[in-house]
Amino acid sequence: MNSADLERAWRSPRNSADPAALATARDQLFADLKKRRRARRLFLALVLGALTLLSVRVALATLPRAGGPTIAPERDWASLVFLALPWIGFIMLTRQMLRHERGHQRAGEAIGDTVRALLDENATARAGLRVTAGLHGVTLLLLPLVVAQLRATGKAGDEILWPAFLGWPLIASTILATLWWQDRHRLLPRRRQLEALRRELERAD
Repeated sequence: MNSADLERAWRSPRNSADPAALATARDQLFADLKKRRRARRLFLALVLGALTLLSVRVALATLPRAGGPTIAPERDWASLVFLALPWIGFIMLTRQMLRHERGHQRAGEAIGDTVRALLDENATARAGLRVTAGLHGVTLLLLPLVVAQLRATGKAGDEILWPAFLGWPLIASTILATLWWQDRHRLLPRRRQLEALRRELERAD
């Protein structure tokens, strides 16, 4: 739903008690909520697929073989923790999504319920950005240990230094800046619009 649609939705209850207008506003808002939920589920499904493939490859590398396993937990623990961080983020984001959906099963039945669900979806999205940003910060702190272990075991040489200490920090900084922009310029203004809509509905009641 764009700003014009949202503006019409919150003004319609105040200007008219026409049930058809209220139903249209409710349906528009609920369609927006369903679209956002589908997008979140698709994103998490893609993350799960990528993490599963990567984890299977790591698990195979820990299997005994001639000369010893490619990855040994006691020797490469920093790399395994580095891999665990995305799984932690996935689990946290999934729990947030399930909590939101369980808490707003009546969304779509009434315009007020739908607006409250959208507000909670917005809060969930903003919390997800904080989780993602925090985990990226942890990866930056953990990266020197990962590099040290890779070099100590001969898996990498000096060629890893530039990508690890310049390339990845630049990528992480870009991601963090994008997350900040998303929060400040998309999610926060939308939250303000939804809060204004909720106040209008409360006054109309």
